[in-house]
Amino acid sequence: MVRVEAPPSAPPSSSPRDPTSPWLGVVATLLLADSVVPWERFCNYPDDGFPARCFSARLWSGSASLLGLGALVFLVVFVIATIRAGNRAPIGLGRLFLFVAAVVTLAAKATIVAGNDAITSRNQAEGGPAWVGVWVGTALAFLAVCLLLFMLGNDRRRRRIATVAVILAAVSAVAIPYAHSGLAWWGGPIADPVSLGGGNGAGYLVQPGERVALAHLLYFRNLGTVPVTFDGLDLLEETPGIRVLGTYAVTSGQCTSAAVKLDVPHPPDGCTYPLQGFRFEPGGIGHSVLLAMVVVAEEPGLFRSGWFRVRYHAGLLPFEVFRTDQVEICVPEPGRKRCPGY
Repeated sequence: MVRVEAPPSAPPSSSPRDPTSPWLGVVATLLLADSVVPWERFCNYPDDGFPARCFSARLWSGSASLLGLGALVFLVVFVIATIRAGNRAPIGLGRLFLFVAAVVTLAAKATIVAGNDAITSRNQAEGGPAWVGVWVGTALAFLAVCLLLFMLGNDRRRRRIATVAVILAAVSAVAIPYAHSGLAWWGGPIADPVSLGGGNGAGYLVQPGERVALAHLLYFRNLGTVPVTFDGLDLLEETPGIRVLGTYAVTSGQCTSAAVKLDVPHPPDGCTYPLQGFRFEPGGIGHSVLLAMVVVAEEPGLFRSGWFRVRYHAGLLPFEVFRTDQVEICVPEPGRKRCPGY
């Protein structure tokens, strides 16, 4: 009897490898690293005893913070999914969606940052706030686009191309009105890029315990499309010894500094109101509100402000605006008319 042996079974075929898959993982990891690098940075110059102060914003803050936060979430989920699937595993539709969404939202954020930077550069001697992170992110996003075009060029499955087209349309539909609303400015609707950071200054010569109305420094316009509500005005890093008595919103240019000294809920002039809870509607160039602060220094000395922080919200979105306006308050020693260095 002749025994016929069965032919050897073929070894199981391994899943096809996608040559672009490892590179997409590398780019996503580099973008995550870039997210902790400042995308925007603004500094005021030291002047007359006031130190320089710098403010920075990363991917998830500053201009177009919602887009940056969305890009960060997509990147994190993509990297986690890639680790679980293996860096060389073919890019499925789910991971393709995450990567494309991350790149497109990040590119939209970078475009808005660059636009705001150009406006600030034209209007301020300090230049615009765009910093290292945004340029590195832009370069990595360009590299990601090249990889995606190579991948789609070799794989003409319509579902993949349709996925990319849908994401582009969806992000554009969100980013364009978001940019025009003022919500995408660094600081929100009352912090248009033209007047980023502030820059006014004032000095006061008073007696111990005399109230000082800081009433002609902090002008704001709401050039966005949504109303905002103020939550507070803070004086930070100031010389110890300054005590804040109240903060106010002054809605008319006819209001005087004496009006904001009236520490009552509704001063009789009809244009000065407590700041907290004050609603500021959008308006044109000539429509502005003046934020005022009443302070007192009980002891002699030379007192300087650090910087001002304005807190407010637009709907459910909270915002903070920094202002580097400089204030000096001189309270002379008994028998003297001035303070040393004032």
